[in-house]
Amino acid sequence: MSNWKDTTSYGLGQRGAGATSWSATSGPIKISVVKNHINNPDYWVMHCHELGMDTVNTKLPSTEPAKVAQTMAINLVRNKLKELSAAVAKLS
Repeated sequence: MSNWKDTTSYGLGQRGAGATSWSATSGPIKISVVKNHINNPDYWVMHCHELGMDTVNTKLPSTEPAKVAQTMAINLVRNKLKELSAAVAKLS
């Protein structure tokens, strides 16, 4: 089951014109993927503000399906969590 929701900002009468933004939330974490972002128009970018990940260019072309970008974003968050966990372990 997919937790991803279309979070595209549509103009009046534009719904159905093609989604460009999706978000998924689990507990305190929200992950978003956006294609055709103003700063990276040819690539998917992702955000996870809770982990300090803001407008991360995935290097995935915006022609790739949203599902691929979503999977990549989840993997980037997992890697960040592993990095943070390893850093905390060194403190003990």
